[in-house]
Amino acid sequence: MSYLRFVQSASLVFALGLGPASAHEFWIEPLDFTVKPGGAIAAHNRIGQMLKGDIDPYISSTFERFTLTDADGTRPVKGNLGDRPALKMKPERDGLHIAAYQSTPSTLRYSAFGKFEKFVTKEGLAWVLDAHEQRGLPDTKFRESYTRFAKSLVAVGAGAGADTALGLRIELVALTNPYTEDGPVRVQLLFEGEPAPDIQIAAFRRDADGAITREVTRTDAEGRATIPRQDAETTLLSAVHMVEPGAGLVKRKGVVWHSLWASLTYGAAP
Repeated sequence: MSYLRFVQSASLVFALGLGPASAHEFWIEPLDFTVKPGGAIAAHNRIGQMLKGDIDPYISSTFERFTLTDADGTRPVKGNLGDRPALKMKPERDGLHIAAYQSTPSTLRYSAFGKFEKFVTKEGLAWVLDAHEQRGLPDTKFRESYTRFAKSLVAVGAGAGADTALGLRIELVALTNPYTEDGPVRVQLLFEGEPAPDIQIAAFRRDADGAITREVTRTDAEGRATIPRQDAETTLLSAVHMVEPGAGLVKRKGVVWHSLWASLTYGAAP
């Protein structure tokens, strides 16, 4: 392995495996959300905050799924170790394309409860604090595992088509095609294939001047939320759900919580 690729690999492990990174969003950011027929889809995987973050190269050991879906089906994203952008594929047809990524699980250790409290409060998961106490869990030296599930919508040509559920454990599905339909974007959050009610969705937007905003809403009883369109070149939606870990993970790594991160990105209409 070259020195450059070694550094890239080490940087990714640092970003995904240490405590501070756990409170950061992970998203797929295309170089262009709209691609002309015959062009290529290229996208970076990023981790950071407020739509600003480090680029993660293509490293197959860090993901369980990395795919591109169109109306004809799903293809795996193939690449070489260290590729930047991580996704670069030529579409086989016009229409809406869905890039999807599922990370391998990572774990982190909290040495201070304040960091955990700040994280769950920011993500709208304040109920976890009471559950933590009721379960008799420690305030220090406990572990959390987490998995990230990212999607991105790219328009090839006019971008006709619809987003669809891809079977991710947690998943944001756009009920509105942002490239062909006017008005706000309706989305639905699914957890294990079922609507996920009362979960916070944070909407990050970057306009043409580079200004970035953040607004939050919560899903309704059907796991749905309405995201105002506004004048944004890039929109990132992020939702976090917390569950108790499986027995095997608890026994093996002493994990007491498992967080599941869903993200969805889309751009402005062509």
